[in-house]
Amino acid sequence: MLAKTGVTKAGYLLKQRSPSLKNNQWTSYFVVLNDHCLSYCSKSHNFERPDGNLLLTSGTRVYPLDGDVVIRIETGVEVTLLKGKDELETKEWTRAIRSNVSRLTELARGQVRVKSRGRVREYFLMLHRECITVHPSFSETVKILKTYRLTETSSFDFKCESIEFKTGVKGANNLTIRANNEVEHQHWCYALDIAVSRLRKDAIKTIVPPPDKPLFSGYLLCLDGWMKWRKKYVVLTEDSLYINEHRRVGFGTPPLRYSLVPNGMIFKTYLKAYSFELVLFSDSLHLSARDDTARDEWIYFLQKILPQTSYDQSDALQVASLEKEVEVFDVQFHSESSPGILLERRGNWAIAALVSESLSRKVCRGSLLSRIAGEPAMMMGFDEVIKALSNWKPPLQLTFYLSPRKMGWLTLMVKERVGRRLIAGERSSKVSWEKVYATLSSGVMTLFTFKRDGKSTKRHFGLYGSAIGIVDSNLVNGSKNCFRVLDGVESIILQAESQDSQMEWSTAIAHSISMENGGGILLDKEKRAMARDGSGLDNFGFPTPGSAHVTSCIFRGFENDETTSIVFAKPAKELRLGLTESCDISRLEPITEKRRLSKLDTTNITEATEEIGIALRTSNSSDKSFPVQALRTEAHPHLDLPNPWLVIDRVSSASSASDIFDKVSEFDKTTQINSEDYNKLVDFTKEVRIAETPKWLTEVISNVFPPRHNGQDFSNIGK
Repeated sequence: MLAKTGVTKAGYLLKQRSPSLKNNQWTSYFVVLNDHCLSYCSKSHNFERPDGNLLLTSGTRVYPLDGDVVIRIETGVEVTLLKGKDELETKEWTRAIRSNVSRLTELARGQVRVKSRGRVREYFLMLHRECITVHPSFSETVKILKTYRLTETSSFDFKCESIEFKTGVKGANNLTIRANNEVEHQHWCYALDIAVSRLRKDAIKTIVPPPDKPLFSGYLLCLDGWMKWRKKYVVLTEDSLYINEHRRVGFGTPPLRYSLVPNGMIFKTYLKAYSFELVLFSDSLHLSARDDTARDEWIYFLQKILPQTSYDQSDALQVASLEKEVEVFDVQFHSESSPGILLERRGNWAIAALVSESLSRKVCRGSLLSRIAGEPAMMMGFDEVIKALSNWKPPLQLTFYLSPRKMGWLTLMVKERVGRRLIAGERSSKVSWEKVYATLSSGVMTLFTFKRDGKSTKRHFGLYGSAIGIVDSNLVNGSKNCFRVLDGVESIILQAESQDSQMEWSTAIAHSISMENGGGILLDKEKRAMARDGSGLDNFGFPTPGSAHVTSCIFRGFENDETTSIVFAKPAKELRLGLTESCDISRLEPITEKRRLSKLDTTNITEATEEIGIALRTSNSSDKSFPVQALRTEAHPHLDLPNPWLVIDRVSSASSASDIFDKVSEFDKTTQINSEDYNKLVDFTKEVRIAETPKWLTEVISNVFPPRHNGQDFSNIGK
């Protein structure tokens, strides 16, 4: 049966039982390569049926290892290592697998309904160049129930919801296929047309390629505007995400479509088991898979596709955000006693989490480290930034993209609770507008509302994981110059005084979101700038490994067996850092002897020793925060260190919206820590019970967190 599936190549190869570097056990298999998968048969089954299948994907990467003798195959779902007898055989297999991967877009496969002998059942079908194979399910592709040959006399007819395939072989039954939705239906027609035309002489393809080719699909739970999880059938194509009510409906009814853009971000969330968030430029989607494996598959395919998409040139905000210049500031460190900056990881970027008072008027909190001594740092990855700064010596110049700052009057739309989103086509009734004074600083949006009695209320929210978009006036009762900020699971609609003001606010928020997310629009600006400078970019839009100051594996986590592809994890509410329950914090436990001996993977502040410094640099922790130490130069006899270090190590997430304080207690245009937060830090140091905190550490804390009282009075702002 396996021989009828259009075998491309076959032969004996060695297969490693596990891709782990610690396991070097190789087993001999008879490997068969066809259009869709790599099957391997062992002696235990007398080579009659395959022990397993490796289903190839359009994003499969194939490359040689160990002197071009070992082949590493990464499908996104699993990794397989094969070994040939020599370099020539390995090259032949590599070429054959790559060739099959490149043809997958012209083939079709998927879970469909098949009508046979009056009965309709669900099967997993794979269209090869020479046949159609029927399998019980996606997870049982090893078992082939039936094959339908493709010949010169084969043909097919398609109706609105079904496709009838005729093999042209005398006595063979016809195959009636019912796809799950219109997108998959069009692709099956297109792929069948290519397959049949290829076998006929002088045949001309009659079907125009569909605008969207389905790459991945399946059921997911989607969070709707009323905060309810609804089961939807989701189809991922090369540039869009389609959401259908059910996979058996949708013909004639267009599904909900979300356009993918290069600045899309993916976060693992804790809203539900196996949930994740897809943040696009102007919208976000909260989705949940059936298990962890399914979630990882969706994340993998999204990460593969997003860099290949393009911005919508008809979207004025996307174009303006790409063209908007970023304010840049250079910080000079002439000695080790210069003011300090604490850098925190956001995605793969280093962000100024805390800034000493003397620098806070120049470099605000939330600013992005863009260059180190004149060399680009945004494409290096956070770990490489750590290496570059761990042993710095003055003079040193750091260049920052300053976090956008803006303030002014806006109008806030207030409406009855109809959900978190303004749904397309919905004209909201009972809408009122109120004047607010808005501020944007350090990745935080703050709105002040002033009541007639002289009292004011304040609402603020971080822009981490947020989206920004222009609102059609037809959706807000004809009101013009409106824009929407979607913050996680809530959204607000604001109105500016003019179109220019609308674009200024929107582009500033877009850049701030990019910095908070650790990627996005500013990453694309940097890649374009590097391309203009002559730096090579790979198929993913990142600099090639040969480019200077680039570590490509930082952006491709699957280069390392111990990590998956780059995933930006959002922290659970109960894990977010802070110092009081009102700040959504986790209780920080005392440092015990057991924890001192453990790996640096817990939240604590401790004295830095050389051993800790080495452990920090070699740790595989997904999140490390460290200060550019430029505070004191006094000798400390009890430490064998040239500089004192304050080490703050966290595991709440690889990309967090906050560093130490999750909420802004007072708006401060200098973004300096105020007295309330300073007192929290003092309580924090007591809570972790650092015995006999040395004088130098107290001095470090005092310099990084100087006590300050914010006495600003906002009661007269509107007067």
